[in-house]
Amino acid sequence: MKTKRCLFFWILYSVNAVPDQSKVHFDRCTLLVRNEETLGGDKQTLECQVPSNASIRRYQVAGLSQQWLDKYRLNIISSQSQLVSEAMEIQKDVIRVMDTSEGNQHTFLELPESNHGSSEARHHRQNKRYGERNLASVSHGTKNAVVIHIKTLDVETPYSKKDLSNVVFGTHGDTENVRSRMNACSFGKLNVEPARVDGVDNGVYSFEIQLKAADISRHTLTNMIFDDLADNYGKDLEETFDHVMLCIPKGIGNPFVAYAWSNDIMSAFYDTWCGSVSAQVHEVGHNMGLKHSGEGDCKWCPYADQSGLMGYTYPESEGPKMCFNAPKSWQLGWYNDKNVEIDPLKNRSWHGKLVGVADYGLGDYLDRFGFKIIVKLISPDKDIEYYVNFNRKAGVNEETKEGADQVLVTKQTNFRGYPRKSDLEQKMSAGDKYFIENFGGSGQDVLIQVLSVSSAQTPWFAEIWIASTSDVSLTHPPIEVEILPPSPLPTALPSATPTKRPS
Repeated sequence: MKTKRCLFFWILYSVNAVPDQSKVHFDRCTLLVRNEETLGGDKQTLECQVPSNASIRRYQVAGLSQQWLDKYRLNIISSQSQLVSEAMEIQKDVIRVMDTSEGNQHTFLELPESNHGSSEARHHRQNKRYGERNLASVSHGTKNAVVIHIKTLDVETPYSKKDLSNVVFGTHGDTENVRSRMNACSFGKLNVEPARVDGVDNGVYSFEIQLKAADISRHTLTNMIFDDLADNYGKDLEETFDHVMLCIPKGIGNPFVAYAWSNDIMSAFYDTWCGSVSAQVHEVGHNMGLKHSGEGDCKWCPYADQSGLMGYTYPESEGPKMCFNAPKSWQLGWYNDKNVEIDPLKNRSWHGKLVGVADYGLGDYLDRFGFKIIVKLISPDKDIEYYVNFNRKAGVNEETKEGADQVLVTKQTNFRGYPRKSDLEQKMSAGDKYFIENFGGSGQDVLIQVLSVSSAQTPWFAEIWIASTSDVSLTHPPIEVEILPPSPLPTALPSATPTKRPS
C-alpha cells in the first residue's frame, strides 16, 4: 500500500507537473533557512513554505536580487519571518518572486516580535511553532522523533531499518547516538525518543517510491514525504513528531553531509552520514534554533569552533563525546541553575570559580562551594553578548576537540534577540588576560583574567576575575587582583548520581 500511495503522489506531481499550483498566485509565504553542510563548506538556502490542501510544501526561493538579499538575509528568522510580495508563483521546485523592479522594491520581509527579554520569554516565543500543546522549551522534556528509511527502484538508505533505528536511537545496543548524547549532555532534561505510533517501527518509517534516484530531486522528495506523512498522521505533523530525520540514499541529488531547517522539525542526512552522532546532534540542534559555532574568518570558519557540537561534524558513529559551547548551552537552558549573568559596567567586577559541564551532576555540592558553569556578560548593546566557561575535558565532554581544560571566551551576536552564529574569541590558560575593547560600544574595556586552574582535586576548576576599566589605551596596565584562597573542599566527594542512559 505504501508503494502505491507514494506512486500516486508522484503521478500528481508528474501529470500536473506542478503547473496546477503554479497557476495560483499568492502574496506571502513563511521563510525557512536551510543550513547545509557539504564537503566543500557551509551553504545556506532560503526556502518558503506554503500550505496546500493536504499537507505543507517547501520550495527554494527564486527571483530575489542580490541587492534584496544583502539588505535582508541576515535579518531572516527561520520559520517566523514572512516573505511578502505583490505576487509569487510555484514553478516546479521553486517559488518565483514576480516582482521585477530594481532591488525587488515591492518585496518585503515581515519580522516577528522582538525576542529581547528573559530566557523564559525567549523559550515561549521560540515555541510558537509547536502551538499551545507545548509551552515547554524545545530543549526540555521528551521529544518524539522519526527517521525515514527511503527506498527507490535502484537505491535505498544504507542501513537496514533495524540498524537505522539502532544508530539513531540505540534501540539495539548502540551507545552513542542523538538519543544518548542529548540525554547525557542535558543530564536527563532532554530525551529524544523513537516515536511510537502506528506505522513507525522503533522510530523508523518506511518510504518507498517506484522511480529511480536520478529522477527525483531532494525538494520533490521532501514534499512527497510531507504528503505521505500527512496522509497517515494529519496535516499538522508537529502534533505527532518533534523531529523528522530523512536518511537520503546516495544518488538522490548532489552529495552533501547533512542539513536542517532552523526552528523546524525536519533534517536530512546523506548516505552513511545518517549514522554520524555529531551530524545527528548538530542538525537536531538547528531544529531547536541553534546556529553555527564559528572561529576566525575563512571558508570553514563559520563552524570552526570545535569545542562543541555546533561546529564541525565528524564521520564517526561513536563520537566525539562532547556537548555544546557556552552560548549554545545557555540557550538550551540545561545548566541555568549553575550559571550567572553579570553586567561588568554596573557591577564593576566579578570573582568566582568555574567548573565544566561534566561536573553539573554534582548538584548541590557546586552551590555549597560557589562553583558556576557559565558566566554571561550583559552588554549595553542588547544584540552582543559574551560568554565565559571552563571547557573541562571529562565525562560527557571528554572528547572535546578544542580548548580542552581552558577558559573560553565566546561572542554571541543576535538580531532583535534572536541568536546568530557565535564566535570563539579567546582560549585562555592560568595567568592569561583578555581585554574586550569598547565593550558594547560603551567606551570602556572589560578584562577577563584566569587567576588559576586547579587540577589537584575534584572537580577541576578555573578561578576567574572579570572587571571593567575606563582605560582604552592599547597598552593596558596590569590590574592587581587579590587571589582569594578556594573554599575548603571535603576530602571525599559525594558520588555523583549517574546519568541514566536510554537502553
